[in-house]
Amino acid sequence: SLVSIYFAKSEGALIAVVAGLIVFGLLAGKRARWAVIALVVVAGSAIMAYQPVKDYAFDKFTLNDLSGQIRRQQWQETWQMMTSSPGRFIFGTGLANYQKTIAPYHQEGIFFNKDNDPEFHRHVVWNEEYKKSHWQPVEIYMYPHNILLNFWTELGLIGMLLFTWIMFKFMFVSVKIIRNQKLEIGNLDRESDNYLVLGLIGAMVVIIVHGMVDVPYFKNDLAVMFWVLVAMASLINLEVRSKKLENG
Repeated sequence: SLVSIYFAKSEGALIAVVAGLIVFGLLAGKRARWAVIALVVVAGSAIMAYQPVKDYAFDKFTLNDLSGQIRRQQWQETWQMMTSSPGRFIFGTGLANYQKTIAPYHQEGIFFNKDNDPEFHRHVVWNEEYKKSHWQPVEIYMYPHNILLNFWTELGLIGMLLFTWIMFKFMFVSVKIIRNQKLEIGNLDRESDNYLVLGLIGAMVVIIVHGMVDVPYFKNDLAVMFWVLVAMASLINLEVRSKKLENG
């Protein structure tokens, strides 16, 4: 799976997987927690010590690279579109209607400072050849490439808030399962459930983090995977609650 993500050149997905593994380690136990913290400190120190990697990481996390600036432009256009009409603000654009609705607000491209030129803005204003060489056309994408904006445009404000509540509820219930099951001593099934729930939490973290810059839901297989995660956590929670009732 990691090799597939790497060759797909999905940097957002790779970062999301790392975030999911970190959360998994932090919740897996004291030893795993300290190991993860040590790895994060070592990796962070290495990144800060090597300037090219530091600059690369800074551009990625601040969205100053090309894909990041394109997304920032998308979000700006989407916000302008959604706030220009009370109807759209409440009800969104409707299912599969984003591309048509965003068209009047879409900017055909952006000027990208690919050379990190400190005089970039001045050259863009006064140099026509420079403007042409640094112009980056931008297409109209199917979705805004942000998990909150994706649901807001497709399902409206209530749909976005409901989906956000589902994600928070998933995390709350999953963490509660782990805390409750840690009270059970000498029960191998409970222990295996803990690791299963940790895997579900890690997977949801991947979806959320990747969703900050992409569309990890609005595709049939991705949507099914999301609800499978929710269903598995719900079934484990029901099992834990029913056994608690049986035991008084």
